[in-house]
Amino acid sequence: MSKSNLEYDFNSNNILFYEIVMSKQQIFNFKIILIGSPGVGKTTLVSRFITDQYEENYIPTLGVNIMMKAIKLGPLGENNVRLSIWDVGGQAKWDLVRETYYSGAKGAIIVFDLTRPSTLLMVIEYVKNFRQTVKQNIPLILIGNKLDLTDKRMVDIKKALEIKKQINAIEYLETSALDGTSVNESFKRLTEGILK
Repeated sequence: MSKSNLEYDFNSNNILFYEIVMSKQQIFNFKIILIGSPGVGKTTLVSRFITDQYEENYIPTLGVNIMMKAIKLGPLGENNVRLSIWDVGGQAKWDLVRETYYSGAKGAIIVFDLTRPSTLLMVIEYVKNFRQTVKQNIPLILIGNKLDLTDKRMVDIKKALEIKKQINAIEYLETSALDGTSVNESFKRLTEGILK
């Protein structure tokens, strides 16, 4: 390329715009924890978010599953965010080690099952243990999962919003890992909350 072509390319609006966007891009790495009672759908939510597929076979998480996903946020996609998503087993046998997985978390998604009211009540205990371990006021999102099971729903939205307020969550969303309703939005909202 001749010198004049280089000057022309360098001064073109497209190149200038590209340089501005690139100079404003930031890369973030965030550890996100998913917490909740066994069988509420934490693993299927993560699977839906990562692969956009529904995981039909329920296999209880043994300790922790860690998955990664990169997303872009911001009006111009200027924030590149790498999420390290820690799906923490909810069974009581993991109580002693669960807290070691919380270290370094920047946010948490607390999941309960809309068809099992007891899982909503357990949210308070999970959040209490999480906050005692993390010792920071990091953003939480409360998720009522299994929205697709409308005929089996037993948790009313008013009660869920009361718990959201009680645990100081930044958002309450209802999701379905089966059909994908609000799954991506949940992770996006939490990530935006972390970036604030």
